[in-house]
Amino acid sequence: PDIVKLFYAVDGARQNDAPYVLQFVAATPGEGTSTIAAAFAATASLEYRLPVLLLDCGPGPGPSIASALAETGSVEPAIEAVAGADRLFRARLANAPNPLLQIDGPDLRDILSLLKERYAAIVLDCAAASAANDSLRVSHHCDGSVLVVRAEHARRRTVAWARDTIERFGGVVLGTVLNRREMHVPDW
Repeated sequence: PDIVKLFYAVDGARQNDAPYVLQFVAATPGEGTSTIAAAFAATASLEYRLPVLLLDCGPGPGPSIASALAETGSVEPAIEAVAGADRLFRARLANAPNPLLQIDGPDLRDILSLLKERYAAIVLDCAAASAANDSLRVSHHCDGSVLVVRAEHARRRTVAWARDTIERFGGVVLGTVLNRREMHVPDW
């Protein structure tokens, strides 16, 4: 239910019905960004009833958008359907460490524009800002960024730094998701 509320909050902030790129990023590692990004992408694919792409911006094995474009001129070999989810697809942006630093700004803008032709939403799952400067750099190419904050874990000053730095890089922080919140109820 909370992820549906997040979806409608993001959708309500949109200026039009054009496809968009949404970045999910945390200030520090271990905040749960991948879980929130995946849940948001799944919800978007259900609510829009249109294809949605979950784009992993971290390094990893397998084909990537960058390598597929270089080798075949197409992104298709790098994109796979998510099993059990209609209209939800996933891909990796690049295989190298700090993949966003390997792709220059115009190329990244072209890749995202190409993906917007096929998907209603492109959801970027980015590494924590304090661990990967490329996560900050990509915010400029997104229609918005959502900060993921783990309850009782992230420091206020670190979250403020991430927000301010994303904005300094030209990104727009739409809001913050408080993840893993616990309700403390007295034993009595």
